[in-house]
Parts: sequence; C-alpha cells; structure tokens
Amino acid sequence: MNEHHQHPANLAGWLSYLEKIHPAQIDMGLERVAAVYERLNINFDFARVILVGGTNGKGSTCRYLELMAQRIGLTTAVYSSPHITDYRERVRFNQALLAEQQHCAAFAQVETARKDTSLTYFEFGTLAALQLMAERRPDVIILEVGLGGRLDAVNIVEPDVSVITTIDLDHQAWLGDTREQIGFEKAGIMRPHKPCVVGELDPPDSLRKHAQQIAAKAWFRNQDFQIEHHEQGWTLHGSCNGQSFRLTDLPVGQLPTQNAATALFTAKLLEWTLTDHQIRELIATATLPGRMESLAHSHRIILDVAHNPQATGYLRSRIELLSYRRLIFILGMLSDKDSQASLEVFRDLPATWYVAPLDSPRSAKPEVLQSVLAKSNQPSFVCESVEQACQQALESASDTEDLIIGFGSFYTVSAIKQALTP
Repeated sequence: MNEHHQHPANLAGWLSYLEKIHPAQIDMGLERVAAVYERLNINFDFARVILVGGTNGKGSTCRYLELMAQRIGLTTAVYSSPHITDYRERVRFNQALLAEQQHCAAFAQVETARKDTSLTYFEFGTLAALQLMAERRPDVIILEVGLGGRLDAVNIVEPDVSVITTIDLDHQAWLGDTREQIGFEKAGIMRPHKPCVVGELDPPDSLRKHAQQIAAKAWFRNQDFQIEHHEQGWTLHGSCNGQSFRLTDLPVGQLPTQNAATALFTAKLLEWTLTDHQIRELIATATLPGRMESLAHSHRIILDVAHNPQATGYLRSRIELLSYRRLIFILGMLSDKDSQASLEVFRDLPATWYVAPLDSPRSAKPEVLQSVLAKSNQPSFVCESVEQACQQALESASDTEDLIIGFGSFYTVSAIKQALTP
C-alpha cells in the first residue's frame, strides 16, 4: 500500500489489511522488524522499560507491575497480546484504552516507514504500539513478549529489566520440543550486565547458562526470593539491592500468586516503595480478562485462557478451591497445543464437557478433543460452535449451584464472551 495508496478508513480495515500483507502468520527473526523500528526513530530514554517473557503468566505479571507503578504515582504503558474481544486491549495507557483513530494513525506511520519491508500482523502491531508509547512518553513501559523470546518482535527494544515468568512446553513448532530448547529461546530477552528476574521454580540449565555467558544479573526464585504458602495466605521473602525483605499475610488473589511474587521482586529491584497495605490490597483486587474471570451472568461462569499443561494444572488447582454441585466445561483448543497433556489433569474430576471448534484455521477438531476426554469416561458432547456449546451448557446447568468453566484458548474465551453478551 504505502504512500501512493489510500490508507484504510478505520481499525477494522487496518486489521484486515495486516492479515493479508505477509505470507506467514508467524515468521521468526528480527531483521525485518528491526529495520522498520530504526526508520521510525523510536527512543525510550525517557522511561524505565520492562520486558516480560515466559510461557505462562506474562499477562498477569504485566498487570501486577502496571498496578504497582500506578500506585506510587508513575504513568504507565502496557503492550500485551493477544486481545480477547477488542484489538485496542493490546495497548493500555494508565489502564485506559486508546481511541480507534489513534491506533489507525500509528498504523499509518508504520506503513510509511516500512517501505517494501514485509511485516507479519504481530510485527506490524508491535511497531504501532511502540510508536504510540514513544509519542505519549510514560514513566514506565511494560512490554509482554509474544510466543518466543530471542526472535520475538518485542525483543528489538532495549529493556532496563527483563522478567521471565515460567517455562513450559508450548509453541513447540517454533521454539523446540524440550524445556531446554524453550528455556534458551526465552532467555534471549536477557541483556548483558542488566537485571533479569526469573519466576520459574525449576529453570532449565540452558537459561542459567545463557545468563552466565552474557553476564546478565539474573535473580532466581528460591535463590533470591521465596514463596511460603500457609493457611491464611502466603509470605514472600528474599533480598536484593543489598537489603533483605519479608512480606507476610499476603492474600491469594484472582491472578496467580507466583506472578505476584515475581512482579513484587521486580518492583523491589526497581526500588518502587509500596506499603504492605498497598501490596495486600493490590493483590486482593487485581484482575485481568480471561484469567479466572467470573462473568456477570445468571449462571456461575468462569473463563480462563489456559491452553497448555502448566496453565491447565493451575486451573485445576483453582477449581479445587471452589464449591459447586455439578461441573460443566466448555472446551475449544488449537490443534498445535498438546491437548492430551493439557486435559490429563481433569481426568479424575467428574464433569460434563461441551466441545466446540474455534473460529481459526488452526482449530483442533472437536472429535479429536472428545477422543482425549473419552479416556476418562466423562460425558462429552460435540457442538457445531462455541455459541451452541454455551447454549447447551446453560440449558444443562440447572441452577446457580452448578459451575460452568470455559477454557482452552484466547479464541474460546472471546467466543464465549461474544455469545453471552446481550
């Protein structure tokens, strides 16, 4: 398109255009995106930049960091993906979304700067988000890395601090099929002589080795900070910047404790001073769409984007804390996810399943998911769409004592929300 052609008139037009301009949805490598980034002449010297990577927990770690920074009076910008119902969710300024026209203006700038360089949908969107942040000059910029690390478009930015949340098997087609290979890819967001906080309980050797090789200042869970769970909640203790600290009586919030701990340690490193009361209140109230999200509905409905074994394991642990009479699942997954390992954790949990295809060429066939569930002898029904699965789940849930949980993908959560929005 570029200068000689008319730009799309609205956000929907731009997104449709972005889907068509590159032959592959995912194209690992930084050369193309770095070239356009340089032409945009973006500079983040005015802000503290935090790069957040890992397999699970990136979104909620970004959310905790955003809320902590705001609590001490700093202005914030957050870039995260994918979105659930509205593309504008990908960029937040002081927790608010921007107008569609502001996104369109940034897309136009990237389009002009890219000349004949081909960009994927994600690369184009990442550059537009960085352009929006450069124009607004917040105090803190929090960037969620996409599916990878080393070769992810977000990694063109120079961070002050890197954060790696967890390492698990996911996106094996691009990142490798062992934790060692995936650990190496995730470690690519570390920088020489700069701090990196690792929240993973058992980081692969490849990650530790990479930190040593580039002389990154890596801080590890269970080495530099520890979580102690107890009946009333949990305690975080450790030491950084030459000082030890201990935070007690922390509540179990809606977002995972592990990510709260990783974000809290990062805040300590950055010398953000929050009171114990502020920290407890923040953990107790922090929410994020699609993460153990309770829908306002006549039935009890919880949505979660869990789509790999580590995430479904966490979902299972949260279900155990809930009381209900009958459990009903709405499930849709992508075909490149390990459905067998992801669903294994529910094998001994009595439930009824409604399985549906997703609105994506990568959708897993419902019959394949049903055959995985068949091993646990649980009743499962194949539906034509997520909408139909919602309808059947609601009809089979007799009252408010039954619990409906929709999970398996961002696509699943998005489709359920759209189906249930009047």
